[in-house]
Amino acid sequence: MFGEGCVNEWRKTCFVDHGLVEFHWDRSASDRPWSGAHFSVQAHRLSLDDDYVNPVIQERYGRLGAPMSYVELAAELDKRGVVMEELPSSDSDMREFWQPDSYTVVYVTSGEYYCAGKLKVGDVYRVSSPYFASPESKQSAAYRHRSDA
Repeated sequence: MFGEGCVNEWRKTCFVDHGLVEFHWDRSASDRPWSGAHFSVQAHRLSLDDDYVNPVIQERYGRLGAPMSYVELAAELDKRGVVMEELPSSDSDMREFWQPDSYTVVYVTSGEYYCAGKLKVGDVYRVSSPYFASPESKQSAAYRHRSDA
């Protein structure tokens, strides 16, 4: 249903991994239709090797470098007037920054646990959208995001 090789399907959730980008769907019950939930750009995979980047993207934009630090990203966003809000995180090795206008969350490594390859503490790990930061949806979204890495 979601393309060749989709093995990431469960009763109520499914995600298709395209290397650097993942698309997620969910449904209220296993007999209900799928609905798009969110997408995630797995920036941490840039620290591993080029195999994670789709060849079409590489052809158009060239080789992508290692993930950028959140300090660099925040400075660029600040220049553009984009406000990020830090959210509480239940994971001591990960910080979460939310952009309320775009419903986007940026995950940033804050401990060694997620640092593999060339990834360092303070680097952007993942960007996901949409993300709703109400306490109820934060709990369910946090569960979804924590289980999809």
